[in-house]
Amino acid sequence: MRCRLASRLAALGLAVLVWGAAGSAARADAGFAARLRRLSERIEREPLRVDLFVARARLLLRARQPQLARHDIDRAARFAARSFAVRRVRVDLALALGRRRAALRLLDALVAEDGRAALWLARARLRLRLAQLRGAARDFERALEQGAGRPDDVLGYARLLQRLGRRSAAASALRRGLAWYGGAVALRLALIEVERARGHTDCALALVDAVMASAPVKTQWLLRRAELLASAGRLAEARRDRARALAAARAQLSRRPSALSRKLYARALRATRGER
Repeated sequence: MRCRLASRLAALGLAVLVWGAAGSAARADAGFAARLRRLSERIEREPLRVDLFVARARLLLRARQPQLARHDIDRAARFAARSFAVRRVRVDLALALGRRRAALRLLDALVAEDGRAALWLARARLRLRLAQLRGAARDFERALEQGAGRPDDVLGYARLLQRLGRRSAAASALRRGLAWYGGAVALRLALIEVERARGHTDCALALVDAVMASAPVKTQWLLRRAELLASAGRLAEARRDRARALAAARAQLSRRPSALSRKLYARALRATRGER
């Protein structure tokens, strides 16, 4: 009887704290606070539902309330300590508490048992933060092979490969990313720079031309062409492209005298004067 009463009192105390967190969240995000309140109400009605405790823990972590999240995770673990969801949210708790190496140990165990793409990706990001560059590169590769990640992850992986001196692999990763994500501009720009660094000027120019063909404003791409040509020592061609950029900027400014048009014209003018 006393144990049950103590448990009820502990649950009541936690509920009061969670409602307080919901009130704080409400001032910033009413929708978030409403979700937290609904979860808390469901937990009061169904106190044995592990998934509800995990869901509320995730919300509390988003609200930067790791100690409250810890209570929910511990309660969920009483019923399902080996649950994937419980163990996965413990990783996020460790990160929220600044315990990166503890989070890595938890992820290592999950990856060894499960191996789903999202875990490889999570460990790659964490290893990158811990400066475990080669391990991060291997994990990124495994995750991206399985179709996980976003364009930012492909970009991060390519930059990591460059830091490791693997420019050819970086270019391959970016090309795969472009195929997966429909020609994301950030990936294309990164690939242009990688090809320039590899000394593949014509390849970098072809990438610029492919973007410029459909670009409504061509000034910045003509200037990028000029930079690539100048870095390769092809100065006459670089001067020609700067002149084309200035003409394109002048025409754009006359058609639409916006702040962007003035900025591009000033940039093209500086580039043209700088070559003298």
